Amino acid sequence: MGDLEKRLDEIFQAQRCGGPEIGMSEFTPFIVAGLYLDDADLEVIRPHLLPRDAVLPDVGDVGRYKRVPVFHKGSPAAIAEPPDAEHRRVGFRYCPMDHVFM
Repeated sequence: MGDLEKRLDEIFQAQRCGGPEIGMSEFTPFIVAGLYLDDADLEVIRPHLLPRDAVLPDVGDVGRYKRVPVFHKGSPAAIAEPPDAEHRRVGFRYCPMDHVFM
């Protein structure tokens, strides 16, 4: 996956205390809750996506990457629940954490 994998890894690695370097407005620990990709990046990642677990609700994702829902940036689901931040063309939603054990 090359460059896309590197960009996604930067987001996942920043979960301990992400900040402006990955498009967030403040430094805070967080959990990635969704990824938003454009057409080109979706084509690259599609073979690496797992299908949505049948017991989970359908949130409009195209699949899961590292158990995180992946959305097309222009989909109705992405418009209804837009990304919280963007890092190098990858939008993502996150859930801030009050504290994290490091």
